[in-house]
Amino acid sequence: MSPILLLILIALTVTFLFVPLYRARIHASANHQRPEFDYHVLRTLVGLIALSIAAFSVLATQPGITIDSISAAYHTDGHDLFVGQLLIVSAFLLAYQGHEREGPNPAKGSKTEFVSAKVGSICVALTALLPTSDCPLGDAQICASNVPQYFNMSIVQTGVWHTRFAAVFFIVLAVILGIFVWRAWLINTNWSKVRAIAYSIFMLGMLYAVVIFLFFATERRVFYAEAIALVSFGFGWILAGTHEWLGEKAEALKNSNMFRKQTS
Repeated sequence: MSPILLLILIALTVTFLFVPLYRARIHASANHQRPEFDYHVLRTLVGLIALSIAAFSVLATQPGITIDSISAAYHTDGHDLFVGQLLIVSAFLLAYQGHEREGPNPAKGSKTEFVSAKVGSICVALTALLPTSDCPLGDAQICASNVPQYFNMSIVQTGVWHTRFAAVFFIVLAVILGIFVWRAWLINTNWSKVRAIAYSIFMLGMLYAVVIFLFFATERRVFYAEAIALVSFGFGWILAGTHEWLGEKAEALKNSNMFRKQTS
């Protein structure tokens, strides 16, 4: 294992321990009942995993092999990390219930967000399990042998379905980000409008990747499109998971600057 990959794994592990503990402390200090599934934590952790997928896929690939798409890591030494991370994202999306809403049943959340998360969970799991036909090993027979026998398909067929499920996955994530945009814009504060603009940018990044997958796919272009989509997904969900904390810090900084101006 390369030192860079080891450092990223350690940093990710520490963060995974810190975020839930921090959120638990917030609930305790506010005398709130801690929810069984904290959507802030789920969003943040899913975002962190999404940000790391591209880096792990490249760093875990054996020396001398160049992958032209992140999905090609399936056929390299990065297979376990690639598939494992996507399945973790699938599990998180399966557990994700959506944002708590106002009203008599706040735990119910947005039905569209809930359904989109479940569709995304299924699609990303199948994206992980169905190998791409993009073979970086120089021997198509070796890659063809990587297709799980229980699918009873050729690698060309799994590659087609892999691309379709990946495209639907990113479309679904773009829909969820669209909900984030709408929800942030309705709040109508300076900070919420900044968030709405950021979510819009990330949503367009994922839609751009889908267009590349389906209509303009070339070798390296797919890699960069996948990276843009995953980075957009990652930062979008990290912002969705930490926006309350970031908003509080921004407000505290603003009040501090105003106080300095008044006393100067």
